[in-house]
Amino acid sequence: MNFQTMNISAFAKLCGVTPRTLKHYEDCGLLRPAAVGENGYREYTLSQVDRVSAILLLRDHGFSLAEIRELLSHGDLPSLKRQLELQKEILREKKARLEQQERYLECTHEHLSKAMLYGEEPFEEEMEPRRVQTVLYDEPPELVIVSYACDGFQSGALFDPRDLRLRGTYQTDAAGDLLLSGRRLCVYSRAMPPDWKTAMRSLLDAFAERTTAKPDFVYSETVIDEFSLGDGLMFYYLFLPE
Repeated sequence: MNFQTMNISAFAKLCGVTPRTLKHYEDCGLLRPAAVGENGYREYTLSQVDRVSAILLLRDHGFSLAEIRELLSHGDLPSLKRQLELQKEILREKKARLEQQERYLECTHEHLSKAMLYGEEPFEEEMEPRRVQTVLYDEPPELVIVSYACDGFQSGALFDPRDLRLRGTYQTDAAGDLLLSGRRLCVYSRAMPPDWKTAMRSLLDAFAERTTAKPDFVYSETVIDEFSLGDGLMFYYLFLPE
């Protein structure tokens, strides 16, 4: 590699792709080498990194290579402006997704830390107000596992404390119909259905020791183990009366 150009291996490494990918982009008419030597070796320049970045960004956002070629084929200023606006919008969406993933990781880290501290013993904690949108079931299915790792920050299930039957599901929504807030009683469990009822009953027993009031519902959140759908960590909550 000299000051002006670099070979395909160095350029591919700089762009975070493989030389094979660059050759494929060349075959599709998306990216031409800056020069091809008499020996057939391809050479690229630093100025081409932005084009590869644009291709990768658009591809990750669902555009086909043919659509990307069309988007990048016009070199006039209005077309370049539209390309930049599109890339800015895509980056904003990616930023929002990354921020949501960060919130999920922070929440999961907090859950896991408390699970390690308390084991499977019920404990109390203060909860920041959170509004959720619920979907109630007339005829509950036999089994529903709602994991906010998969279904959104934060998702879970609602259970009837009388018979522990599933009542519905919920997901965080600023305009939701249910406000979760106040002091809550919690228990964490590695048990998955059908064994989770033991953990829920321990939570209800702990609730009964603290008050004569009857809880409206039990709600749960689940993190599925990334290596096995048959394992995971479930968090169960009851709200204590004011």
